[in-house]
Amino acid sequence: MIRTLLLLVLGAAILPAQSAKDYLPLDDYVKMWTISRDFTIEVAEKMPADKYAFRATPAEMPFGGLMAHVAMSTVFRFNQMTGAKPPFDIAAMPGKKLTKDDIVKMLRESFDYVIEMLPKITTEQMDKTLKVDWRGRPEATGRQMMLNMFTHVAHHRAQAEVYLRLNGIEPPFYTF
Repeated sequence: MIRTLLLLVLGAAILPAQSAKDYLPLDDYVKMWTISRDFTIEVAEKMPADKYAFRATPAEMPFGGLMAHVAMSTVFRFNQMTGAKPPFDIAAMPGKKLTKDDIVKMLRESFDYVIEMLPKITTEQMDKTLKVDWRGRPEATGRQMMLNMFTHVAHHRAQAEVYLRLNGIEPPFYTF
């Protein structure tokens, strides 16, 4: 048993360096982001335009702000990781009055941007240290950020589903 374990450890030590595709099954990741895009857009489309200003509590973001936040933060972090031209100008967004149609379009563009970038991400981009400065975490690798952003989308989409229910609207059926 110990001999087998030692052989496995020593064998792993002499294996060639892995590529980005070895760390993460990118085809699966693209598929999961595609499903997440479709599901998130379904959630966004379920809320009537006149309810996009709805807040669950005064401290919460409004529904539309939440959906715009998903789009902008996703584009920001994948742009930070890849340097690829974003589909819209994030810096121009603060203070801009966005309609439901604007926000759904931004969501679609943000997900399409990620889905286009995923197969092109290099090992160097995954290993690159990114400045994060979020609640005591000053930095993260590109790999960590990829996982974080997928989780971030799910977190806020679930929040948006609660907003739908608070307005008597049944959310789309969850899929993955």
